Amino acid sequence: MRDAPISVELGIARVDLCRYDIPTLGPPLCEALETAFLEFTTQPEIRAVVIDAVACGMPKNPVLARRPSADEAKRISSVLSHIECFPKPVVALFSGPCMNEGLELALSAHYRICGADTVFGFNQISLGSIPCFGGTQRLPRLTGAKTALDMLLNGRSLTADAALSAGLVDYVFPDNLMQNAYSVIADQILPAGARPTRSLMSGKDDPLRYQKRMKDAKQAVASFHLPAAEALVDCVEAAQLMPIETGLTLERSLFESCEASGEARSLHYLMTSERILMPIPNLPPVGGVVLVGAGLSEAGLCVTALDAGFPVDVVSVSDETAAGLKYRIESIYRIAEERGRITPRDGAARQARLRFLKTLGDVPPSSVLIDAGLAEPALMEKAANTSFAIRFRQRNESALTDLPDGVRSIGLHFDKPAHIGKVAELFVLSDTAQGDLEKARGFLGHLGKIPVTLRKTEHVVSPILRKALYDAAEVLLLYGAEPRLIDDTLTEFGFRKGPLILRDEVGLEAGFVKGEQPATDALLASGRSGRKDGIGYYRYAKGDPTPRPDGTIIWALSGLRERMGITAVDFSKDEVLKLCLGAMMNAGAALVANGIVTRASDIDVLAVHNLDFPRHMGGPMRACENLGLFAVKLCMAEHDHKARQLWSLHQSVSDFIKNGRGFDREPLSFSP
Repeated sequence: MRDAPISVELGIARVDLCRYDIPTLGPPLCEALETAFLEFTTQPEIRAVVIDAVACGMPKNPVLARRPSADEAKRISSVLSHIECFPKPVVALFSGPCMNEGLELALSAHYRICGADTVFGFNQISLGSIPCFGGTQRLPRLTGAKTALDMLLNGRSLTADAALSAGLVDYVFPDNLMQNAYSVIADQILPAGARPTRSLMSGKDDPLRYQKRMKDAKQAVASFHLPAAEALVDCVEAAQLMPIETGLTLERSLFESCEASGEARSLHYLMTSERILMPIPNLPPVGGVVLVGAGLSEAGLCVTALDAGFPVDVVSVSDETAAGLKYRIESIYRIAEERGRITPRDGAARQARLRFLKTLGDVPPSSVLIDAGLAEPALMEKAANTSFAIRFRQRNESALTDLPDGVRSIGLHFDKPAHIGKVAELFVLSDTAQGDLEKARGFLGHLGKIPVTLRKTEHVVSPILRKALYDAAEVLLLYGAEPRLIDDTLTEFGFRKGPLILRDEVGLEAGFVKGEQPATDALLASGRSGRKDGIGYYRYAKGDPTPRPDGTIIWALSGLRERMGITAVDFSKDEVLKLCLGAMMNAGAALVANGIVTRASDIDVLAVHNLDFPRHMGGPMRACENLGLFAVKLCMAEHDHKARQLWSLHQSVSDFIKNGRGFDREPLSFSP
């Protein structure tokens, strides 16, 4: 404990949070606050209390920190209610981030005064949980249901000015925060008196309208597939219709159930897995990014580097390609501006750092070089004699090792456009030095990307996982499952779209290998090519992307089964789910056991970010463990004769089942 955190001057008690050696909102800090407020009740000369966090900011609980137990949540919530019920005005005074538990403390005060740099938000839903110290009850009472739901469900943060407009804070001062705050307290807050948030319940003003709004919100969150989302709507509804004591009890009850859910455990697992992969940026000064041999598809990579603050030089492209690339970059920024993600001024400033060059002559030697694969050999020969901080080579049709003498590179692949995708796959080549790998990881960290390191391979991992899912759907089709059954099962599980709908979108020919996919082969032969032609696994009306079941496909596949001597199987949704996820798990287990990726959780991170695997299910490895590895094994064993390459359980998973272990408790991993 430092100097005394409490002082009283002119009847205003000041509780200086910065003088406590307690940076998080937990039992120790709450006990100290409770003791202070109990003392204040015995001092009638005190006219107001200021909770001061100007110098250090409001308490910050790390997102992956241990969440409170039910008893701790009840105790801390009770202390905040005690603060709110204090009979004299209580003012929270702070600057900087005010998030989650820190915001819940601020909400317990009667008034909030902050600096212009303050940002407000709740992001517990990212871990499948909800606030538990009264945040779901006080926030809607101040801002109304719409803003509260946006912040709680979507993790939207508010700037100080936006919070002022929403009613979340009372005063914002860009400078002289302490002086201006005490002036406002003396002139306006003391005459107004205490103003506990618990007295506000605007839902009763027009209950029918409010009930309709809540009904719409409940329908909207059904697509979240997340208990926490439904819990948040229930809490917000209670906040504006019920006494706060009832709402606080509901909040704590739903908090407990959310914390115990499989979705919360999977989200925590996945975020932990991402943190393991994220490098600590430790990169020597980088002069810029040099993109050599770029095509139009590299627009996203240029934008990513520009957004990270690097100057970008695009070298050795034709005038036509340069114009097309420049137009695509401008389009990306124009869309970002229209959606309010950046200001036009910021967009212009970032594009001003972009140059199109013909040679490497005036490129800073400390730049990062990215070979996009279209450069002339002579130019790469020149690059071999130039000093670069890091050399990347993007994946293309050429082998990564097909480089000029003296050029050492690290393979780089983005499964999605780089400005959209969060994960980058790094390929460690035979001559890649460990120092170069760490530099590469650090650079990708600066770009805000999660690097997954791949070894011993010339293959990109994400398409291997995607192919396992598509192949499983193909075999299920062949043996009697209808397209709608397969897609509905996976969308109900949480996928945004089913695999057959996605294949219709890109075209059935994409990735098709004749002889390996007899069901798709038969459909292509009958003139079904996908959505662009109005018929694939489904039918599509002209100009309408809605997939409609088509009875003729059942007839076509039935004839194929008859010719192949296959007896149709009546698959259940449970079997479809276990067989699709089991195929992905099997592929992932083989990649880990063969030393291509380091750990099973790397597979899950790749699947979530690149295959849109439902995040709240944690990825295919985690999801199969949640379903029960033994149950998945039994289902696969029943059907493995239909496609042994998909459903013959990998030995490493069999060993896990035999020894009663799981991927998260004792991760299946490779040590180089």
